[in-house]
Amino acid sequence: MDSGSPNIQNRVLVCSRFEKDNELSIKVLRANAITAEGCTSVATLCTEIEKGVGVVLISLEMAIGSPTLLKNVLTKQEPWSEIPFIVVLPEGGTSSVEITSRLNPLEYLTNITAMESPVRIVTLVST
Repeated sequence: MDSGSPNIQNRVLVCSRFEKDNELSIKVLRANAITAEGCTSVATLCTEIEKGVGVVLISLEMAIGSPTLLKNVLTKQEPWSEIPFIVVLPEGGTSSVEITSRLNPLEYLTNITAMESPVRIVTLVST
């Protein structure tokens, strides 16, 4: 992975199935002085990950839609590196069993946080 500039290394890559969700998330992050860029596909996300990223904000649908692409790019990480993924779950299914079931296809992600939609702004921008 490219060492990139510090700004690239700290950016949030946003990847949602809906362009409006991408735009809204980016707007909120940027309004809170967080560098954010949208990715319209998992292929684009993977290309951007290789350039450098601080965290990935991705919808569950996008994350499970192209697991091979994500797995391939993540195998290129340095052994000490674990890109954090925030996976946005659809509404409903809030029991721990249901959440675990939804996340099972993403077992290859080693640093994952799940948040149910809609995500509160204060939660999204807290550090």
